[in-house]
Amino acid sequence: MSSPITQLRSAASAVIARLDTESAPSPPSSVSDLDSSTYSSADDADSEVDDPIQFRSYILCTKPPSGAVEDGSSECFMSNRALSKIDENKDRGYPHELLHPLDGPSYKIGPVDSKGLGLYATRDIGLGSLIMTERALMITPVLKQSSTPVLTEEQLGTCLRRMDESSQQSFRSLTNCFPELGSIRGLFNTNGLEIYGLDNVDAGSSYAGVFKDMSRINHSCRPNASLSFDLTTFAMRLTAVRSIKESEEICITYCQLEHRLSSARKDTLWFSCACQSCADAEASDARRADIFRINPWELADSFYTWIQDNTFGYYSRLQNLKDLIEEEGLEDTYWYRLVLKQLAGVAFAFDDAENVAKYLDMVRKSYTGSGMATPDVIGVLEALEMEYVRIIGVKLVPVSRSVA
Repeated sequence: MSSPITQLRSAASAVIARLDTESAPSPPSSVSDLDSSTYSSADDADSEVDDPIQFRSYILCTKPPSGAVEDGSSECFMSNRALSKIDENKDRGYPHELLHPLDGPSYKIGPVDSKGLGLYATRDIGLGSLIMTERALMITPVLKQSSTPVLTEEQLGTCLRRMDESSQQSFRSLTNCFPELGSIRGLFNTNGLEIYGLDNVDAGSSYAGVFKDMSRINHSCRPNASLSFDLTTFAMRLTAVRSIKESEEICITYCQLEHRLSSARKDTLWFSCACQSCADAEASDARRADIFRINPWELADSFYTWIQDNTFGYYSRLQNLKDLIEEEGLEDTYWYRLVLKQLAGVAFAFDDAENVAKYLDMVRKSYTGSGMATPDVIGVLEALEMEYVRIIGVKLVPVSRSVA
């Protein structure tokens, strides 16, 4: 019979394989058009509007339907395909009430130097914690990889006038950095946030929403929070991708974090970023070059090499890479989750119960913070804990399901 340590070294390889649920980033590809005959009109549709750019019909509707849930609804222009995508979530509970942080609100809106208004933490917020959920005031189709509406000012005005007076005031109180596009289209282009669950439904366009509070979240190239859209509640979730201190500004990123050069990130923004990384661009660019030159597959191969010969300096390499990613504020990246998964495997092989629990919990919270904590991910983490207990007989600190 093999020893517990031999079993652990074998299980450590399984840790990496079973946690490898996230693919490395790849360039976006075009989305083929779908057969419109498989979709039906919405039951809460009010009218259809021809799209002058895509020559597609959009339906003006309220989602979730008025009175179906508390915490309000969103006024929307949707294609039949998008409406069908939403309806697919009825078996999962759509429309579901909003889920709020267990400890109550953890943010406030306040002035930010040179940025207007922004969000601040009102208490310490842990990695993976839910900060807020909110339904959009308005959701409309936009050009791919932008927040520019494909519909006209007049058409969007029809959608705006469906809101109650308070919601209209909240919408119009947001900043418009593109007045040349119109008072509504420009405001939407400035404040629109991508609705990720509907991003690949229509060929040539995606969807974005304007929110009362979330649209005030400012940008950083080293964000401490991330957005994800939940179709079951039809709401945006804001979660922490690293620990946030009380009074610290809560920021997301408006650009691809994988851009190695600060100049490349600036090319995608319509303003000058003054975050810590951009303030010392030379040092930041050097750190990002070191991080993103790592080949994920080569790193995984190094793990299996280390399992066979633990004299290979793999553990110190992982620790150094983790420290470098945290120094650069890139916890919301594939590379960070990859390193945490590898460290969990190393701890498994070392029979290190404390660090097995630590890194599995960090993996879980990192996925949660990035909006990627699917039931499959949570299930794998819990199964790994059970396997460790089976081999060693030592109970780990439970992998918590809490979102707060």
